[in-house]
Amino acid sequence: MTSPPRARVAAMPFILITVLIDMVSIGLIIPVLPLLVGSFTGSPSDTAFWFGVVTFAFAIANFFGSTATAAGRCC
Repeated sequence: MTSPPRARVAAMPFILITVLIDMVSIGLIIPVLPLLVGSFTGSPSDTAFWFGVVTFAFAIANFFGSTATAAGRCC
């Protein structure tokens, strides 16, 4: 049985660190985001609207990022 290539072994820590950074950033942004958005708006309804816009933009960015990755791998 042959050992796996060194590049594959080195890739796993990189992937785990990347996922850790992503999860920590989400964990830090979500609790602070309503206060941050509220400092730029005047009313609670405006705060809720812009919080929704930012959350939606984040979701769309993740969708297009994963779609671009999938398209880049197939071609």
